[in-house]
Amino acid sequence: MKTLHAKNAIILNMIYAGLPFVIFLLFSINEFREGDIHGGAFWVLCSILIVPFGVFGGIRIYRTHWIKYGDGKVTIRRVSKDCIN
Repeated sequence: MKTLHAKNAIILNMIYAGLPFVIFLLFSINEFREGDIHGGAFWVLCSILIVPFGVFGGIRIYRTHWIKYGDGKVTIRRVSKDCIN
């Protein structure tokens, strides 16, 4: 059986987490350039704290959203809050 994972959703999640990372990193470079060590360290810390949200969100999407097919069967796995009977 072959498995298809939600790769586009992972890429989108990484972009949403990576964009603030880059912005905060640019803020920190600006603060260091102006000579404010504490402000630069603060923005570096903020940028580092954003990375786990993107990584763990991507892992969660990758593990819980997939389609498995083969041998005449198709299995779709998608985690949702809605309960449909």
